[in-house]
Amino acid sequence: MARAGSQTDTITPQELTVQEEFHRDILAFDRQLHVLLASLVDQASEAFHLVKGAEQDSGVDAWRRLVKRYDPSHPQANMVLLKRVLHPKTVDIDKLLIALDK
Repeated sequence: MARAGSQTDTITPQELTVQEEFHRDILAFDRQLHVLLASLVDQASEAFHLVKGAEQDSGVDAWRRLVKRYDPSHPQANMVLLKRVLHPKTVDIDKLLIALDK
C-alpha cells in the first residue's frame, strides 16, 4: 500500500499481477479494497469521487488517488493546504470560531 500511495501514475489490475499463482487473489483483494473504500467515504464528498474515478474500479488505484489528495506529506496535498491558508473563506462573525477549527 505504501508503494501504491507513492506512485504517481494510474495503477491497473494488470500491473498488480506479478506472479500468475497470485493473480486471482490479488484481483479479488483489489476489488474488495475498492468496495471497502467506497463504502467508508461519504457519497457527497470529494473522496468518494476520487474512489469512484479509480481506473477499472481498482482499489489500489483508489488508494493512490486518496493518498495523492489527502496525505499531508504529498506535495499536491501541501499545495491545497497552502492555498487554504493564503486564501481563507469569509465567514460571519458568529461562525468565526467554528471556521477557525476547520
